[in-house]
Amino acid sequence: MLAGLRQQMNVAEDAEWQVLQSRVAKVAILARQARDLRDARAAMEGPKLPKPGGDPAGPPPAYTYPAQIGAALVDLGEKGAARAELANPEARGADVQVRLAAFRRARAEAERLLAPELRRAQDELRELVTPRQELALVASGLLD
Repeated sequence: MLAGLRQQMNVAEDAEWQVLQSRVAKVAILARQARDLRDARAAMEGPKLPKPGGDPAGPPPAYTYPAQIGAALVDLGEKGAARAELANPEARGADVQVRLAAFRRARAEAERLLAPELRRAQDELRELVTPRQELALVASGLLD
């Protein structure tokens, strides 16, 4: 993905790409998580937290969420266990409602914490790019 995006953005210099790549990777991770939060199925399956290290040909070491966001995403994953109630025909309605309400609260909290972090990361990336590069980032879904 990043190699294709680099080409679309017409970034020839490795030094320029090094600066942009870490910001692009950060926005990509946050944007994916924000999309997953809006998708109840993905949110119930739990967060896809970035892994340290990564592919040497890919982005630099993955972006790490601020502790508060990471904790909210882990809590969301734990609350997403409510999905197990679907497979339990003996589940009582009241128990399902309690678990579902906890999941919804956890998702709302994760969204509340993630949204400003995503906006900030997008703004930091936008500051570094030309209008043509910004167009490539908008077309790729990383900027709005």
